Amino acid sequence: MNGFLKNRTSFAAAVLTSIFLSFFYSSISSAEERENTCPSKNFSVFLLEFSAKVATQQQFVLDNVQVMTLKQKGYAEQVEPFVTHVKSSDLKFPIIFPIASFKEEGIQVVRVDEETLQVVDKRAGNSEIKTYTFKLAGCWALYGMEDWAITSDNFKPPQKKDMSESESFLFQKAMAYSWLGWAQKYQLTTELFQASLDNFVLAASDGNAEASLAAAGLSLSGMAPKLDEEKLESLYKTAARILPAGAEGLSYFYCYGNDVAGNGPCKDPYRAEQALINSARLGSAEGANSVGEYFETGKLVTKDINRAIACYQLAVQRGNSDAIKNLNKIKQHEARMPQASYCY
Repeated sequence: MNGFLKNRTSFAAAVLTSIFLSFFYSSISSAEERENTCPSKNFSVFLLEFSAKVATQQQFVLDNVQVMTLKQKGYAEQVEPFVTHVKSSDLKFPIIFPIASFKEEGIQVVRVDEETLQVVDKRAGNSEIKTYTFKLAGCWALYGMEDWAITSDNFKPPQKKDMSESESFLFQKAMAYSWLGWAQKYQLTTELFQASLDNFVLAASDGNAEASLAAAGLSLSGMAPKLDEEKLESLYKTAARILPAGAEGLSYFYCYGNDVAGNGPCKDPYRAEQALINSARLGSAEGANSVGEYFETGKLVTKDINRAIACYQLAVQRGNSDAIKNLNKIKQHEARMPQASYCY
């Protein structure tokens, strides 16, 4: 019996050794083959050849490729990176579309270390970015891929009220990209905010107020590229029709345009004041308090303490605590409290 067990153990060890050596020599063979047929160890030359021919892509891919995609985080309007390892035989070719020039617009090459380079492909837009990581071992070979697209296959948030199906998806897609951007832990943080803005603008294209306000607000946040002033005004005007915050944003725009810092005097105090009054008219407690402050100081157009008090009182009714402080301040500085007139 002991001899039988010993023979079985020896046999198992031989099988494992055979498998290991087979894998080992196979790996060496693959590496040697790649080196012998390498288009070029100059990466700029290699990349053009790799992108141009499917056969080259199939040959210069590691046996297991690290693939990152975005997956929905629970049921929220958030996504997170999800990494798997995919056999080269299961990859869908072509992996990358032909690159005409190493300096082609939308193509960025980033050096990770001495033997690792990453190609960032933005040619399809900020919402369709893909990255390709190559390692040099005999020749360059694809090691990993990242797909930063958010599609209906990997993102199914519940539809938002007061939005069409298309508007809702674009809006929540924009929110998902914003969440990724605010995490501040990805190499593509700038591009993620750009993707967010792009999708907010698309969601607002049919006049949705909430999407318009989100697009304008992100543009002014400094996290995404600034929209031109004509577009920014259009978005705020759309939002200001029904949203108090939209009217407040429009007031800021009339004063400072797309200047995030809000430097200098107000450029158009009359229209800024009218927009701010409209924010109060739409029910904003903060807007009513702000109108009161401007009426009290006269920093825009109107200086009227009686209207200021009326606005403060309206803001207090709506629950604004700053308006209480403003009323108390007037009481302390006035021998006799002026009578309130009207806010708007």
